[in-house]
Amino acid sequence: MAGPAAAVQQVDQTLERLRPGAFAVRGYTDLDALTRAAAEREVYGGFVVGPQPVTVVASGGGSTVVALLTEIGEGLAAQSGTSAEIVDVAPPAADDPRGTGFGSIVLPVFMAGAILGIAVTQLAGRARIIAMALPAAAAVIGAVAVGAAMLVGVAAGGFWSQWLAMTAGIWAVSAAMAGAAGSLDGQAPEAHCGGPRPAGAPVRRRAGRGLRATPARRLSRRRSAPAAAGRSRRRGRWCSAQCTTAT
Repeated sequence: MAGPAAAVQQVDQTLERLRPGAFAVRGYTDLDALTRAAAEREVYGGFVVGPQPVTVVASGGGSTVVALLTEIGEGLAAQSGTSAEIVDVAPPAADDPRGTGFGSIVLPVFMAGAILGIAVTQLAGRARIIAMALPAAAAVIGAVAVGAAMLVGVAAGGFWSQWLAMTAGIWAVSAAMAGAAGSLDGQAPEAHCGGPRPAGAPVRRRAGRGLRATPARRLSRRRSAPAAAGRSRRRGRWCSAQCTTAT
């Protein structure tokens, strides 16, 4: 709300009586302060009460909120026998006045992010390659999506801010799906073998800082190399042939 303190208090009481608990009213000094707060998403919108009533809305925040604020603003202006001026601080694109066009491309793009995470995990396999491929692919998909949306006129505003937001969302979805796919893939060999490593099976350890490999240990490793050939080098699990033999 912006305007004289008495008028703001009267409107606050009216809103509380019409819709109890539906609004959290904040006071602002003038129209510029209220417009700036709505543009920075501190509030959904507001009203300037006085001889020249103004309704401040942000269409980017949702059409439902805009319709509600517009209706209330018209009612407040009708009480004073005037009409309210509507100021939209985040208007939609000219070719997409309701914002449905941009909303319709969000779901397919993020579904593409999920497919990207699964595909990169299955094709790359290594964590380092996945970590480099996911953000690069997400940036490309985000650029194509935002560019196409701006080309058909359903995305208003600058390219770089929208591209950054779209890329971050696709990257987050693809990373989550890559982690889930990697976890399921890591559990598959153990379930196929029918359990953990068989009891009594040789365990291959690497020499650390506090433990030096002696020549005897090195020789034993060389001798046991054929026995460990069936071991899964990728995840250190046992293949089904060894599990079957052990049982």
